[in-house]
Amino acid sequence: MRNFLTMAAVLATVTGCSGGEKKADGVPTASPTAAVSAAAPVMADVDMVQAGKWSMTISSMGQSLPSSEICIEKTMTYAEAQDKQQRSGVTCSENSYHREGDKLIGHSVCTMKGMAGAGEVKMTSDLVLTGDLKTAYTVEQSIRMDPAPAGIGEMKSTIVAKRIGDCEPAK
Repeated sequence: MRNFLTMAAVLATVTGCSGGEKKADGVPTASPTAAVSAAAPVMADVDMVQAGKWSMTISSMGQSLPSSEICIEKTMTYAEAQDKQQRSGVTCSENSYHREGDKLIGHSVCTMKGMAGAGEVKMTSDLVLTGDLKTAYTVEQSIRMDPAPAGIGEMKSTIVAKRIGDCEPAK
């Protein structure tokens, strides 16, 4: 279970689902790239995640984290997503995304600073996103890391997200 939580933390970092700050009503806020998964940045012509309250479930390595609700306060542009990614210390040497019917197929190779000062970690990600980023979507992804944290070189995961309404106004 500890390895699952470690990998879930890595997945959250990669996907931008860090939970962010909590609003007054206890619902975490997140960046608008939160549910874009490892596809941040995605192609400029792909819609970004719609602002609002989202229910999200992440499963990996045969285990699921409890569903959580996040508040995405504004829909981010492609340029804003790229800037946020660069400011977070993620640098990508490859980003290729294309449509196959209703699916967005993605491949990226990125580096980020390792956990606890472990140097850089190279992440190679392949994903398939189905659905739309305005109401509901599913991301199936495979992430390979080098060096591999906790001895796990590849992680397969699924993120299921559904927009459940507007964010609660700040109190």
